[in-house]
Amino acid sequence: MAVVFAVVALSSCTTDVDLCYKPEHPHQAKVKYEFNWGSYAKNIAANDSMYIIADRVINHWKAAMKVSPVNPVRGRFMFNGPETADDNRQSGEETPGVTPEPPAADDFEEELPGESDKPVDEGVLASPRREITESTRAGNSEQEPSDSETATDTKPAVPQTGTLTEFQIRPGDYKFIAFRVNDEEMIYSDVDKYLMDETGEMRLQDIYAEYKVYSKGDEGLRKTLVDWQDYNPYAQYIQPDIHPVFYDTLPARRIETGATVTCRFSPRPVTQHIDINFTIKKKLNLVGKGKDNDVRFFVDSVWIEMAGVPREINLANGYLKIDRTCKVMTKADEIKDRETSTSVKVHGAIDVPSIVRNNTPDVGTGPGILQVIIFAHSVVYDEKGNAVPNPSESDGIAKKKKKIQGKINLYNTLRNANLMTVASDGRHAVRNGAKGVLNIVADIVVDGNNILENDDNTGGIDPWVDCTDRIIVDI
Repeated sequence: MAVVFAVVALSSCTTDVDLCYKPEHPHQAKVKYEFNWGSYAKNIAANDSMYIIADRVINHWKAAMKVSPVNPVRGRFMFNGPETADDNRQSGEETPGVTPEPPAADDFEEELPGESDKPVDEGVLASPRREITESTRAGNSEQEPSDSETATDTKPAVPQTGTLTEFQIRPGDYKFIAFRVNDEEMIYSDVDKYLMDETGEMRLQDIYAEYKVYSKGDEGLRKTLVDWQDYNPYAQYIQPDIHPVFYDTLPARRIETGATVTCRFSPRPVTQHIDINFTIKKKLNLVGKGKDNDVRFFVDSVWIEMAGVPREINLANGYLKIDRTCKVMTKADEIKDRETSTSVKVHGAIDVPSIVRNNTPDVGTGPGILQVIIFAHSVVYDEKGNAVPNPSESDGIAKKKKKIQGKINLYNTLRNANLMTVASDGRHAVRNGAKGVLNIVADIVVDGNNILENDDNTGGIDPWVDCTDRIIVDI
């Protein structure tokens, strides 16, 4: 009998207490979530979704939830949740064990990585301040949304992530990651693989989100540009005007039996807001309206295509894979030009993980290549210098419309911008800050028909290359 009692006593001393979802059972714990967005609150809509993975690090077990980004946070289980919403009843008062409140200043911004978290030598990636350790799966149960949740699907302004404010999980020591979900622009197959993995071979650090890519002219690509000739066809496109990717991780904390613990996230973008600035110099010849050798024109709009965008982002530590890149196209800010102006300032902005530089400054294809297409027009004048009328035009004036294309290898510009730090393995990098600027030194000189060759490409100045078709046609 003594031996039997000893065995029973030892077998009961385990931290892996299987969760019983019956409310009267004592072996349960709950978590609540809060978000501190700080200055990024303006980028978040109430019906955006955040995905949270709760990872128990001892006697491995994991659960996943999809929640709203605004407080009070509401959501539903996506993996390993109770079988019914009734079993996940709201508890009474919150028990001690609340995580520390992060800074809430509007101008607070956490860099990735921290000052002491820079990539190290010998190919080892330094983890950001809140590192996530490996985990394996035990158990599988997915909760379907309740009828009350389904009933709100026709109301886009209401968060579509469920009604739970507390989430019942097994007691133990957990680490948490939270990231913004955008199924329209990204693929999260690694998340599904990790949650379904029963072998323990896939680690939480192996979870990447991947941008969806499209070929030129794909109907699924938003804002496709008609008559765009791609002179850098090495890779596919991601959607233009993509949304920032926000994420945060929390260090391990104990979730005690019977407790309700609040986990507070301060999501920060793992993507960069990159401003692109350059100047168009107009080479005019103002000898008289209507004369054969007179050159005057308007710049109407400019489109920008940037190559070298990393396709994959690690959701556990924010690192980027830079051996697979893609391209993104966007329209520059509105152009306000006059017929006789000699220069036009151009500004465009993209939100991407970062931009990979080309291996050499002398090539015209591959990552780090910027392509532009300039839409311009000139007014048609008669011999007396009067504008020729055309009733089909919105302003009633006849025009000759043209498109001018060019590209530039931003090898030196990207080196000076220092957008990211590459790890010694050459395959991974971490972005240096949430913002970056590409100030292109060389002006793009246009004579109304073509981009003129730069006279000086020495001293680290990236030169523009003309790609305009020699036959100019109306578009």
